[in-house]
Amino acid sequence: MAGVPAAMDDISPLRVRRVNDAPLNTSGRHVVYWMVTQRRLGWNFALERAVGHARSLGLPLIILEALRCQYPWSSRRHHAFALDGMREHAARLMESDAAYHPYVEPTPGAGKGLLEALARDAAVVVTDEYPTYFVPGMVAAAGRRLAVSLEAVDSNGLLPMAATPGPHTAAYHFRHIGRGEERHADQRTQEVVDRPARRHEQRQHDIGHEEHCDQRHAAHHFDEDDADHLDHGHVGP
Repeated sequence: MAGVPAAMDDISPLRVRRVNDAPLNTSGRHVVYWMVTQRRLGWNFALERAVGHARSLGLPLIILEALRCQYPWSSRRHHAFALDGMREHAARLMESDAAYHPYVEPTPGAGKGLLEALARDAAVVVTDEYPTYFVPGMVAAAGRRLAVSLEAVDSNGLLPMAATPGPHTAAYHFRHIGRGEERHADQRTQEVVDRPARRHEQRQHDIGHEEHCDQRHAAHHFDEDDADHLDHGHVGP
């Protein structure tokens, strides 16, 4: 599908949540991606999921990006940010196979029913998973109204939120992610998680030498290793 990211076959199931129990509409005429929080065309698992559905079903993709007049803590700055992004998306998707539908509400409540209208003939609707603000309630309400399957996909970071059973108080705790029931997590995510754990073990090893008055293998070795990565631009994954 020209102009939009290629669909990924290896999106972790931990990123995908069924919002409602409605079935896939086998007579649907298109797939809808309801862009809510991840307002970008790259590094967007929800968009990639929607592209995947469109390709597998042989249907066109509609990208709906709407901006309401009133929402909690709305401001001119927030609107300007969203509008700038919508202009960029319109330009980039002009020659795309996807139909981009930007909508800016002219008066409060004018856009009510827009998603339901687009979803009426959709095979499936995909939107963004987001854990806070008014978004969870809005997505849940949409799931109750729509008669078609609604999926929420997590693009909030390298690590799927569902990969962790709860909050962590230290980066060290993330070394356990990917074991047991989390074995389906993204391989690239697991590499990011494992790397800090290995460095922590190296630090503990160095500290042990320092405690035994052996300075030959302490901080000097670690600094050289990090300096080599920095020299070659290998900061992070």
